Amino acid sequence: MSYIFNVKKGWSDWAVSEEWNIYGTLNFSVQRKPSFVEAQRRWALFWNVVDRLCYERSHGTKHKMPRFVYAHEGRSRDNPHIHFLAKADGDVREFCILLNALWASMRHVGGAIAEQNEILPVISKERV
Repeated sequence: MSYIFNVKKGWSDWAVSEEWNIYGTLNFSVQRKPSFVEAQRRWALFWNVVDRLCYERSHGTKHKMPRFVYAHEGRSRDNPHIHFLAKADGDVREFCILLNALWASMRHVGGAIAEQNEILPVISKERV
């Protein structure tokens, strides 16, 4: 077996071992595709907002929504987007709606409209 196969298998085994309940893909609007480096800054801003909304700072401790994020450039390297797994407390469907609305509302960073993203509850861990 190749090294790449072993790395992918290791990540896959780890992902299945966790209790993720949201799968998502975040895209940028077609008119506002940033460079990959700039895209990373914009995703970080999104996740910082999510963390502040979900886990307001308490006594200096920063809590973050459990997540695994995979950044991708697309085949032609001109389509930066992320795939992510996350674990939300409470109503997962409502949280998916919240995340999609939040990213779509971030037009100032180029967030794609809700129909161009995919944020769904996890149905099958193995398929994710």
